[in-house]
Amino acid sequence: MKLKVDEASLLSRADCADEYINEVLPCEATDFAVILSCWLADKRKAVWYTTDDDWDGGVNCIGSGGKFITEHAFTRYLGIRPILKVSNLNDVPFENAGKIHGMLEVEYGEYPQYVASSEISKILDEKLTEGQLEKTGKTYTVDARKYGEFMRKFAPWEYDEYIYDNKKYIRVYSRYNNNNTLSDGSDVKSGDYVWLEVSPIKWYVHPVKNIMISKVVLASGVRFCVKYKKAYFKNTDMYKFLNEYFIKDIVPSKVSKKKMRREMAKSNIDGLMLDIHEYLEGNPDKDKYLERLSVITDKYNKKIDELMVNKEKGIPSVESYKSVTTAFELELNMFLVEVKRHHETYKEYFEMMALLDEYIKIINGKNKEEDEISSDLAVDLTTIVDICLPFLKDNDADNIKKEIIDIIDREKKEIANYIDGNGEITYKTVDEMNLDLRRKIHPVLGDLSTSVNKRDVEVEIRSSVRKIIDGLFDKPKNEALSFYLVEINNVYTNINALIDKLPSYMKMEYKSKMLDIMNMNIDYSRDFNDIASDLKTMWLSLNRVLFRIKDYLDEMNEMREGHVDVKQYR
Repeated sequence: MKLKVDEASLLSRADCADEYINEVLPCEATDFAVILSCWLADKRKAVWYTTDDDWDGGVNCIGSGGKFITEHAFTRYLGIRPILKVSNLNDVPFENAGKIHGMLEVEYGEYPQYVASSEISKILDEKLTEGQLEKTGKTYTVDARKYGEFMRKFAPWEYDEYIYDNKKYIRVYSRYNNNNTLSDGSDVKSGDYVWLEVSPIKWYVHPVKNIMISKVVLASGVRFCVKYKKAYFKNTDMYKFLNEYFIKDIVPSKVSKKKMRREMAKSNIDGLMLDIHEYLEGNPDKDKYLERLSVITDKYNKKIDELMVNKEKGIPSVESYKSVTTAFELELNMFLVEVKRHHETYKEYFEMMALLDEYIKIINGKNKEEDEISSDLAVDLTTIVDICLPFLKDNDADNIKKEIIDIIDREKKEIANYIDGNGEITYKTVDEMNLDLRRKIHPVLGDLSTSVNKRDVEVEIRSSVRKIIDGLFDKPKNEALSFYLVEINNVYTNINALIDKLPSYMKMEYKSKMLDIMNMNIDYSRDFNDIASDLKTMWLSLNRVLFRIKDYLDEMNEMREGHVDVKQYR
């Protein structure tokens, strides 16, 4: 009877409190998990996810000592220790099952786990280069994102499974930023390729719950999610990985020798072509390489066409289809070696070119949430686009965008020239490039700051004038503006108080004059001193109105006082 696996998941905090599970909380990580960036602590014990949130954006994890710790849900360096929820678990008889900590220890499914020996790895490399390594047709899916790309969503990346001497292997590219030691004592660093053997997975079978718990951490490198709340576990990147990919990947491959030979013959050239294109991605000289590849391919196709014509006409050919194809594969392999060598030499710079394209997308507002990248410069650029530029006038915003994009384009040309052997460059890592780019963009940020300050001044003046007119004035936050605006408010308030004492025909005249003065045109593109000068003009103009009203009222008072009352002399 086969297992009916309903769902793949992780242990919850409540599960971890169970008397059986609590005994096996500390666990090791496979070499596959380590290469994918799993955090190892004491004695190779791993730190791994549970399903529970602890605080907004945080998720509970099991530390190396079996104790709970909290980590950000967007990290990619935590281990994945899957569980399988199985509806018919108690009905399935397991063969060769042992018992540990009160639970059965069984084998079910298979997965890449531990590094192959150096001797086998060497043989596999040679056979892969020669195009003689057979594929089973199965692939294993991981997250293509790098260790530090916390804000980017899951991007599936497949590794082919190969078979040699009745054992299965995959060749894995290490994306982990730090060096790490594998189970055989060998060190692996970012950019290394490692052969891992596919082997049966060991599980603990819980005696009561219908679950199987992986004995070790099997994978890593997958972001849990951006911001986690337990109720949304089925919407997380982690749940998607476990149920769309992992649960299928553990099913063993079954491919007949005949089918494998067919698959190999069909896929060798396709595989070489795909590998070549993969290594050319981001290469500034990509078009030149593709031209050469087209020449090689056209020559091969021409030979195949000749063989077909000769075959139809019954003309004997010196070459056979197999010999032509073998020669083509050999030429493609040599081409691939050259492209790979070039890629390995300049791969950091290819990453830089791709990152610069992402920065341009940010500036143009074309980056999507799943394409978000985590670097200080990306955060700066996102802040500029989302917060600062919308605050400016369209022309000012467009000019700032253009300046920044021009700087990034010049950076791309410098890197392209360096890769092409026509220039020098002062940095070797992405971080160094980001620092250099921030230094070059800094003067533009100064211009932006000035533009934003001017816009601040404009908004504050317009708002304050409106509040003065409406009788709701409060002191501006900008101290430099405060003096004149407070004085303007005082004069305006005094005028309003005096206007009520004027004859009706004069009230409308002076109210109209005041509004004209308050709505005077101010050129906000000028320097701050000139803008302040306009406020001073507004203040003086209001004072002149105030003086005219006061003069009128004083004259009226004098005239009233000039009346002679005969009765007072009696």
